[in-house]
Amino acid sequence: MSLIVGFIRALLEVEAMGDLDDIRPAWRSLKRKWEHSFHPMCSYMGMFPPSLPHYFIHKLTTEGDVVLDPFAGRGTTPLQACVDGRIGIGNDLNPMAYVLNRAKVTPPPAATVRERIEELRLQYTPPTIDHVPQRIQMLYHENTLSQLVYLKQNFGLDDADFPETILSLSPADTFITGLILGIMHGQSGQYLSVSMPNTFSMSEGYVAEYIEKEGLEPPDRDVFQKLLDRLRTIYSDGPPARRGHAFFGDARDLPSALADAEETPDRADLVFTSPPYLKVLKYGLYNWIRLWFLNQEPDTVDQRLDDELDLEAYLEFMTDTFEVMDEVVDPDTGVAAFVIGDVDQNGETINLAREVAEEVVAPMANFEVGRIVEDRVPDNEKVSRIWGDTKGEATEIDRILIAHRGEITVRDNPAGLKTKSLPGQQETLGSFSS
Repeated sequence: MSLIVGFIRALLEVEAMGDLDDIRPAWRSLKRKWEHSFHPMCSYMGMFPPSLPHYFIHKLTTEGDVVLDPFAGRGTTPLQACVDGRIGIGNDLNPMAYVLNRAKVTPPPAATVRERIEELRLQYTPPTIDHVPQRIQMLYHENTLSQLVYLKQNFGLDDADFPETILSLSPADTFITGLILGIMHGQSGQYLSVSMPNTFSMSEGYVAEYIEKEGLEPPDRDVFQKLLDRLRTIYSDGPPARRGHAFFGDARDLPSALADAEETPDRADLVFTSPPYLKVLKYGLYNWIRLWFLNQEPDTVDQRLDDELDLEAYLEFMTDTFEVMDEVVDPDTGVAAFVIGDVDQNGETINLAREVAEEVVAPMANFEVGRIVEDRVPDNEKVSRIWGDTKGEATEIDRILIAHRGEITVRDNPAGLKTKSLPGQQETLGSFSS
């Protein structure tokens, strides 16, 4: 049985829950190069490939429908929804994530961004950089760092009035900030920093030791020119087909945020998201360089995101989350699909998706568990592989937990779906009883 046929069968058998074991899901038939040029604006820990939401968006929604991601990260789901002709809504409590979401789903014209970069370059006067922490100074040539400090000050990001500093950015300045976050550090000439071992921020001590060991000297890079180069690349596919909405805040506050926002739908046809796992990633710690530009301390961001949860506390958090879904998902035909990875805790592998299905969704009056679809993560796609052979085991299997309200309409070979069924795939159905 093909994956698509099996997937349709599984979604229609709403009283059953099972896994698709040991197969390669259809969304993995797409290579990364097909993705919209906005997607790689900035790397981000824990991101899933755009082909994953693309598949579910086309199978479970039609053009003009609303797709919501309450834990949107770098904005993969809301952007893909906009690219696919839906209204994408992204929310996150990480300031870096908010900037990236807003840049991607409400982008200004490329010409407007280009003119703003040129305006900033013409107005540039080198500021003092003596106040910049040494951990940042070690990464950049003084000319490059002066330009970064100038842009940070010009955008008002050096102000302590958070979160107004990011919420009040103009559309053009938001987009430029997203571009800056994406080029702040890396290995190639498109980045601004010393050559670093990867595009994520290793610890300050590790980076300092690496720079000294390798005898690295910060390159003199013109930030304005690099932004113009990056803008040309990012806009190579043009803007998405539709515009969306971005929110900064706790996912549990979404009902009021959606209700209060002008011209924003307050109900979603599809929620597609990946909530935090158990103590797997530290988004603040791994982005300390980028967060400097946003005037945010990594510890503060990690405390705000608060993913230091044991299983019991995590299930309480997910109960709160699904109670919110009850308020924001269409009451008649809405679907909530949660990408939840297995985690290792105290030497034991926990199937978090099944825990959430059994302990959270099954007891709810307005949601039914439709299916859990297994998606094995290839070793070369694990973000955590950057730590070497002894790491990278945090998430070997992602599972997509599908819950729904009312009847589900699954579209067979919908127009615009770029994934394909793969030969030789088999389905294994388990059983579930509430």
